[in-house]
Amino acid sequence: MRSYPRNSPEAAARIVALALLADGHLCDREMSVLNRWDVASQLGLTPIRLQHVVREFCEDMQQSERLHWSGAEALEDGVLQGLLADVSDPTLRLVVLRLCAQIVEADGRVTEGESRVMAVACAHWGVLREALAPEPETWLRAA
Repeated sequence: MRSYPRNSPEAAARIVALALLADGHLCDREMSVLNRWDVASQLGLTPIRLQHVVREFCEDMQQSERLHWSGAEALEDGVLQGLLADVSDPTLRLVVLRLCAQIVEADGRVTEGESRVMAVACAHWGVLREALAPEPETWLRAA
């Protein structure tokens, strides 16, 4: 797994990439959230750089011992915790979580992998669901 500086736009974008791919695939509705919410600029990246980080995340997952990425439910706890540890700034954490909540709810259903990413991130970062908008209740119920 490649590394990015702590609290860098790329470290934050990698967590967004994890949310995008948490169910094992990428759908058009999730991609539309990237444009509608201007995710790249919210993270301090260009759209092209965001695409590169997503692609790099995919490459890293394919090169790991989990050669067939099936979603975040198969991601080892240590790997997930390591990704989350790369974002320690409280404001950036909240931005990332709000973006991730929009992404995982974009297709109208929340999978086990998506729920796991959101629940573990909230717990790891000490963020309460009330801090996220709009209502992220579906992924909290699925956890």
